[in-house]
Amino acid sequence: MSSFIGDEERENLESLKQDLLNPLKSFVDEVREDTVGDAKRYYSAKARRAQRDVKLAQDRAKAQMEAMKREQEARQRQRRAAMKRAAIALAVLALLAVILISTALSAHAEEPDYINLGNATLASVLPDHEMAELNFQYADLHGEVES
Repeated sequence: MSSFIGDEERENLESLKQDLLNPLKSFVDEVREDTVGDAKRYYSAKARRAQRDVKLAQDRAKAQMEAMKREQEARQRQRRAAMKRAAIALAVLALLAVILISTALSAHAEEPDYINLGNATLASVLPDHEMAELNFQYADLHGEVES
């Protein structure tokens, strides 16, 4: 073919080809740039949304952790308060027990003579046969017994 076309015609054809291809290349390049730009914008927007969603999920998880921590602290405060109340109740019961024991001991300390006297009296009472023998000996000594 090159033998039928001269150099000048070849340059004209080449120029015409460039004139037709350049706008097409420009258009394709623009479409590609727009497409790539759109894709970049789309995926970057999607990535930003995903980052916001992750941040939101992290914030929610953090809030839940804080709420659980506050609930646990409240339960611990309630438990401590209950233990304090139980300790106070136990101290009051112990105080009452000490008062009762000291009252009983002081009452016992005031009446030892009666108790000892009662024991002494009971201890001095002899069984019947011994008492009868003592009575007989007494009467015999005083001449009250008839022979």
